[in-house]
Amino acid sequence: MKGKSKTTKKTDGPKLGKLGGLFGFTVVSVLRRLGKDGLTSAHVRDIMKAMKVKVQPTTVSIQLGNGKRGEGKPAELTKAQVDELKKAAPEPK
Repeated sequence: MKGKSKTTKKTDGPKLGKLGGLFGFTVVSVLRRLGKDGLTSAHVRDIMKAMKVKVQPTTVSIQLGNGKRGEGKPAELTKAQVDELKKAAPEPK
């Protein structure tokens, strides 16, 4: 009797990792993009919570810093997508 072979589905696009994705990009690449755009960690944590993405505060801080320094590849979001994220949670005062 032959054993069943495992088949893997090939998917188009990037692997979204443990945290999932937003707009078809990994969460960490979106965080880098928001860091590149100069958003604060408090605002981004609120955005992630509003978008129902569970991400550790440390991950947010590290990836925002990477985005500000130009380290790693940020998500290629459109202006409308960035605006949608910013509107998901108001900027804390």
